Amino acid sequence: MIGFILTYCSFVSGQNTVKIELGKDVSSKTCQLIKLFKYNPKNFCDQSKGVSIVFDNKISPCFDHIKTFDTRQSKKIVGLLRSVRTYGSYDAPCFDTDYALMIYNKSNKIVGHIEISFSCNKLISEPNIKEREHFNHDGLRNVGFSKSGRKTLIKLLMLDAKSV
Repeated sequence: MIGFILTYCSFVSGQNTVKIELGKDVSSKTCQLIKLFKYNPKNFCDQSKGVSIVFDNKISPCFDHIKTFDTRQSKKIVGLLRSVRTYGSYDAPCFDTDYALMIYNKSNKIVGHIEISFSCNKLISEPNIKEREHFNHDGLRNVGFSKSGRKTLIKLLMLDAKSV
């Protein structure tokens, strides 16, 4: 019985371990599929204020997987996120993760993850999406989503615009 419990605990504790091999940048060339997650405040979550999709090298239990995008859809999403036109508006001085994207390559390894805060009008990514910084100069910090960038992102993620 003890052997069964130890085996079960080892299996359960390791089932969400993820293999992360971050690239130099988020790229549509390496993107095979994207998994979309939504933060769920009802889930047990042992993270403090800054909730992240990757926690202790695992996908955080704070999030629910809500959909998976195929290669074609994934490349469109990454293309949008890499476009300077997606940014250029103000962001709020906060960050509450609403959604998260896990980007997988052909070997099913995570090559990037992006946390999106529609409530704060910005994202955080690993690796960093440099196009966000295009409008960050001369004392201006306009790294937030543009109106059209936000609208297109919501559409590509197939989210209900009223719920974000």
